[in-house]
Amino acid sequence: MPRSRSASTKTSLAASAARSDLPAWRRIGGPLAICLVGVLAYSNCFQGAYIYDDFHAIQQNSYIRSLRTAFGAPPQSSLAGRPITAASFALTYSLFEYDGRGYHAVNLVIHLLAALALFGVVRRSLQSPVLRDRFAGSAWTLALATAGLWVVHPLQTQAVTYIIQRSESLVGLFYLVTLYCSIRSMHAGRFSGWTVCAVVACAMGMGTKEVMATAPVTTLLVDALLFARSYRVALLKRWSLYLGLAACWFLLIALMATGPRSESVGFGLNEVSALGYFRSQPGVLLHYLMLAIWPRTLVLDYGWLVASSPVEYMVPLLIVSAGGLMTAWGVFRRKLWSLLPASFFIVLAPTSSFVPINDLCFEHRMYLPLAAIILAAVLAMFLLLSRLPFTAQRPISVAACLLAIAALASRTHARNADYHDALHLWSVTVQQRPDNARARSALATEYLNRDRFAESVPHYERAVELEPRNWRYLENLGRAYYKVKRHQESVTAYQKAIELAPWQYTLHFNLGVCFFDMKRYEEAVQSYVRALRCDPKAYQAHFNLANTFQMIGRPREAEAAYRRVLELKPGFEKAVAALERLKQRGGSQAGAPGP
Repeated sequence: MPRSRSASTKTSLAASAARSDLPAWRRIGGPLAICLVGVLAYSNCFQGAYIYDDFHAIQQNSYIRSLRTAFGAPPQSSLAGRPITAASFALTYSLFEYDGRGYHAVNLVIHLLAALALFGVVRRSLQSPVLRDRFAGSAWTLALATAGLWVVHPLQTQAVTYIIQRSESLVGLFYLVTLYCSIRSMHAGRFSGWTVCAVVACAMGMGTKEVMATAPVTTLLVDALLFARSYRVALLKRWSLYLGLAACWFLLIALMATGPRSESVGFGLNEVSALGYFRSQPGVLLHYLMLAIWPRTLVLDYGWLVASSPVEYMVPLLIVSAGGLMTAWGVFRRKLWSLLPASFFIVLAPTSSFVPINDLCFEHRMYLPLAAIILAAVLAMFLLLSRLPFTAQRPISVAACLLAIAALASRTHARNADYHDALHLWSVTVQQRPDNARARSALATEYLNRDRFAESVPHYERAVELEPRNWRYLENLGRAYYKVKRHQESVTAYQKAIELAPWQYTLHFNLGVCFFDMKRYEEAVQSYVRALRCDPKAYQAHFNLANTFQMIGRPREAEAAYRRVLELKPGFEKAVAALERLKQRGGSQAGAPGP
């Protein structure tokens, strides 16, 4: 026992000595430099538009308008089971309401804080007992290079500039803070305030996004390889830390149970099976690695297809399996080199294994795993340059690092500009992935919202061609046809959509509008009646039905429908005026509002 206390005392003293030997300009200058390059790279992110999920998760989400309701996001929504993420949006709304610049500013602050946490994790890890002799003298420089490259890497733009993906950067922050506090606890060698902070950060992360489930495993791996040199010793020596981290799993289970997301993730999905997802992920992982090395072509929405033939998945599967097996062997044998690849695989495990998710590939999932790749590259470069004459090491390493940061920051700045206009962003996405039905539909919707109806039609048509059983695409195509006065084609699109989703109110309602404009009043009546079966309290459908009754000479039914409108929406001026005209027995309604 005295021997153990002596060892921990030596560890603490060594850490204190390393801290006291660090000049003041380094303690302050390092974090400032990281923040500076991060701000420069993202200086144009504040003009970013609301994109896709941002609308229903922020602009149309009444739950974030109060901190009390933020914790009750409805099941299947973007924020279900993620109360910390929801609370962050509620706090942002309280400060900025719907001003997008405020949301982008908060996202950037989160990203910078995560970079600072990464700086601390890398520096403290390199000062661990196992690595101290080799890297302690260069720990600050290596940590600065890693965090600087990570904060400006273009692959991070989706997690930072795409507002709703704050959940990824925020969980990355909590993940890194958990690791940092745990490593400080390991340096201390005993239970301390850092232990408590690690558990609190882990709990916060569990309430942010499900990927946090891997944090306790990564923490144990760091401990066993860099500090305790044994999994058993790590668990016994810091049992309170791991007991607290493991307890956070129960919190995550409770959050997932109360905020299910079974429509977008899980084994019950119709879009992709567990086997299909598993076969596709090796190709996705290799694509992630390619983007980490050469992030030239970034895509908002890949629409990645499930790998179905051995030609598509066999080679990537063999490559990733070989890497995974080698890493697993290294972890089992407690080889130092296995720490970074194991961290990469562990963090990606929830989204890149066999648990199906509707979207097979998204760049924001690389937010945290990218750190392992960058640190591996920095350490490899350090070891390579260490073979050069001492006088040449510093200028070459500094020049290489600055050039890399400048190149990555420039690409990040250019990528942020794509987010300034949703129409431009979706146009770029369609150019990159022309067979992505969702991207086609999103681009067409942007055209439709800007009254460029004719330009929306071919993209909706292509979306339907790619996914003919998607009733939403058929509905949008029907709307576009209606806007360009192609009423019969609009009717056909709505009828096909109704075959797929007969319960959907808007399909019947819009079909009724088309029939009305085509003067097919009896069919319009039938469509409005079916719409009201889907939603009996839809006053607009009652109003259009009343108008149609007037057109076919059924005034009593029209009057009854108008009175029902006023029951549902008292004081509705158009219904009041129509009833007044009925009493005067004059005229009929001019038409019904369009879809």
